[in-house]
Amino acid sequence: PFNRFFTLKVGSASHWLLLGRVDDPAIGGTKADEDQALLEIELDAQGNMHAQTVLAKESDVLFDGSSVDFLNTAKHGNAINALGQALYVVDTNSPPQVDFIVMLDGVPIAQEGFASPWPETWDSLQGIEVDLNESGDYVFTGTLLADDAIDEVIVKDGSAFRREGDAVPGLDGRTF
Repeated sequence: PFNRFFTLKVGSASHWLLLGRVDDPAIGGTKADEDQALLEIELDAQGNMHAQTVLAKESDVLFDGSSVDFLNTAKHGNAINALGQALYVVDTNSPPQVDFIVMLDGVPIAQEGFASPWPETWDSLQGIEVDLNESGDYVFTGTLLADDAIDEVIVKDGSAFRREGDAVPGLDGRTF
């Protein structure tokens, strides 16, 4: 059962995304009542829950053999759209330089210590903001391994969108 709700997102009348803390005996750890799970909840036309799918949970084994330690509980740390696509961030048991991963429908799209759309690698994806629209377009923020004046960035659909220090269009002499 759930014993705390962190975030609830409504992608449509039929697709919700719920991140909460559960008491799941199948998930090991020192604090059994503090396990996290991210679920897609599907509702029928009358608003009744007819399905729930666990998208990610503490201790899940990922593509690289690491496992999920925590999920991003920040207000804008996950997103869902009307199609049921989900964008979220996991913290893994990998070394600190590579432990945060941005996932789209369970597929990694960015990971700390790896390539970014800029020449520099990702430094931090911890506590970032993510969003997803009805067409499946996504955005997220992050920090690059770069000079402090230019290290904060916004990614749109896997491409470089804006970077700290970029000129603000239409506002001469102003930068992000």
